[in-house]
Amino acid sequence: MSPSPTARHEPQPEIGDRVRHLRSSLRTREILEAAARMMAASGFEEVSMQALAEEAGVSVGLLYRYFSGKQEILFAIITRILDELLDEVPKAIADAGDDTVVALAAGIAAYCRVIGRHRQAAMLTYRESKCHHHPNPGRATGRGTKGHCRRWR
Repeated sequence: MSPSPTARHEPQPEIGDRVRHLRSSLRTREILEAAARMMAASGFEEVSMQALAEEAGVSVGLLYRYFSGKQEILFAIITRILDELLDEVPKAIADAGDDTVVALAAGIAAYCRVIGRHRQAAMLTYRESKCHHHPNPGRATGRGTKGHCRRWR
């Protein structure tokens, strides 16, 4: 028995799920790229969720459906870079062969490619990790937190 003509043209549920997942992944990437641009230019504290939503081309409500706040966005930006580094650097080293110097050069080149693709996010990650995540930032850098963070803006 052959399927009915209408059954053939009905979308498969898994296709709809894949499309929704791809759309969600694309939107997340767009939000993170907008956040990295804005936060790298103005600093984490200066960027509002409203301004970020406008830059990303989404409503504030939709932005909050993806992320609970700026800290979560910053964490996602950092995680994205670290995930790519963890994927690409060891693979480049392994693919380079047994020569230690060649493997080291391949690892450094892979690192530079990832950082190059995410230059603004990398600068943001460096600057904000110094400002937000050390238990005693003034002690770690020899300066107060705010002075150190302003220096990099």
